[in-house]
Amino acid sequence: MSEADEERSDARTDHRGGNAPDNTSEQIAVVRAYRWNEFPTVWAMGRGVRNFFARQRAARRVIARAGLPAEVAKLIDRVVRRTRLWSGERVEVARELIAHFEDGMEAERSAQEMIVSFGKQRMAAKLLRRAAKRNRALPWRMHAMFWRCMRWVFAGMGFIYIALTVRLFVGKPVVSHDYLADLTKEARSVPEGERAWPVYREAMIRLKPVMDEIRKDTDMKNLPKQEVDALFAAHAEDLALARKAAGMKGLGYEVSNSIHEEDRVLWPDYSKGYWSEEFEEAAKGSLFTILLPYLGDMRILAMTLRMDALRAAEAGDAERVMLDVEAMLGIAMHVRETPVFISDLVSVAVVFADVQLVQELVQKHAKLFSDMQLRDMAHELGAWDDEALRVRFESERAGYMDMIQRMYSDDGNGDGHMTIEGYRFLFSATAISRFTENRSSADQQVYVYTNLIPGANALECAAVPAMMALVPSRREAVREYEELLGMVLADTARPRWKRDSRVDSLLGSWMASPIEKIRHMPASFMFPAFENEVYQQDNNFMARDAMLTGIALELYRRRHGEWPTTLDALAPELMPKVPVDRYNGKAMRYVLREGKVVLYSVGADGDDDGGKPGVDRRGIEDRDRARWDAEWDGDIVLWEH
Repeated sequence: MSEADEERSDARTDHRGGNAPDNTSEQIAVVRAYRWNEFPTVWAMGRGVRNFFARQRAARRVIARAGLPAEVAKLIDRVVRRTRLWSGERVEVARELIAHFEDGMEAERSAQEMIVSFGKQRMAAKLLRRAAKRNRALPWRMHAMFWRCMRWVFAGMGFIYIALTVRLFVGKPVVSHDYLADLTKEARSVPEGERAWPVYREAMIRLKPVMDEIRKDTDMKNLPKQEVDALFAAHAEDLALARKAAGMKGLGYEVSNSIHEEDRVLWPDYSKGYWSEEFEEAAKGSLFTILLPYLGDMRILAMTLRMDALRAAEAGDAERVMLDVEAMLGIAMHVRETPVFISDLVSVAVVFADVQLVQELVQKHAKLFSDMQLRDMAHELGAWDDEALRVRFESERAGYMDMIQRMYSDDGNGDGHMTIEGYRFLFSATAISRFTENRSSADQQVYVYTNLIPGANALECAAVPAMMALVPSRREAVREYEELLGMVLADTARPRWKRDSRVDSLLGSWMASPIEKIRHMPASFMFPAFENEVYQQDNNFMARDAMLTGIALELYRRRHGEWPTTLDALAPELMPKVPVDRYNGKAMRYVLREGKVVLYSVGADGDDDGGKPGVDRRGIEDRDRARWDAEWDGDIVLWEH
């Protein structure tokens, strides 16, 4: 006996009651102590498997006990297995076949003869299976019918999915109209020698130190007054160059999808990393990818002129103030040259800053200006009527139509279906991945453009063809956008107190669930927040009207030595008519309080609170809340002097 055998023998002896077991023998004993009944789940599974195979062999045992010839027994076994019936049903089928062949043997027919006359085994198994299934219980037949129907449903869905997939990848978008050329038409019409942009560019390059400080703080309160004075004094000629540009006929800046080489001195890194190469190629020439870096710099330049006007007023230089006020309006007009929604917003912001500037100048330095200068400022700002201050929506419609032609196929009759390029374009355009760290005068957005859907996993990509059943057709997508835009335009044409806008609520219902988002795509994804801007315009209109009324009040006081008792005394001598309160359509409110004049609006609640803005629970005065909170007990103070 080998040493290993002796060790095993010793281990068995120890386990059976001999010497005390060592660690190895103890482990062996523990392992052997386990039985299947100590693992009920495993034991039950094993028993189930054994019973399953036992039932499968039941039919073979019946066939073997029948004592039929080997050829016949094999035939019966093959037929029984091909029926794919339950084990009990197989036993019954086997017995029927055994009885059939026993009858043949009693009739003294040979085994070969019976096999030939039996026919095709596959067909026999099929008929036997069908007969057995008809004899099954009703619940089972209902269950089988349900799954039979489900198979047809799944097959139909698979066919539809394949058809949608083919349709998705076969259709191609057709870019048939150059909307970018339409957008730059006015800029291109400005003669080269009369374009203001090259002059602006030179002024911005020279004024970079001042503009950088304005970007940090528009009032430059972070610098000592001596430094501010020295900075503006050093750039007096550059400010004059900016005023010269503001007085020229047209801006002449042609927007595009890239930065012009001559402008890279202003924005050297603006377009680096802006788009992926794939998305840039797909969106080439589209309105969605146009770059507008000049808008931010034009606004900062206007704020620079505003700061210069305030300094000029403190120095008693009324002429320079007038030049700066006029130049700011020139910048606003130039910015508005390209009919883009964001351009109009910047233009209105510059005009509003000019209105606030004039209001501050009249309130603090009224004696600095002659009657003629006050009238000139009123006429210049009054030229910006409601239509001039209204944000235009035509470019947004053009931008949407440009996206539609890059996303949908075109059947030649104004209709088509979404394409895979359209999904890529849409999801790349709406999925902002990050902001660049090295940004210039505006935030730079970086978009992703993957092989199928930006940022989507394999499951989401596989779901894209199924979405085709929900996404509207090209004609329907255009109709939905036009319906929304029509609501917005109708709101802009109606006064505030008569508006009943449903745009936000409608968009909210579309965005309430993923299904609704898809059903109203791409309008639900790409429709801007126009409604807020419509209401903001009312505030801009009132600020302008209050400023014009304030100038008229100052001129009246100079002529008559006192403030008028009502605003009706100003018209038509000093202004065409008394402006209306944009919240209720009645005349703007006016009150004399302790020798001061107050112009105000009743605000969102519609109640006249005597020109008092109202205070919160902490006793702090809030002058803006009445603009939007209908429950706020207070008015909107527009002018105090």
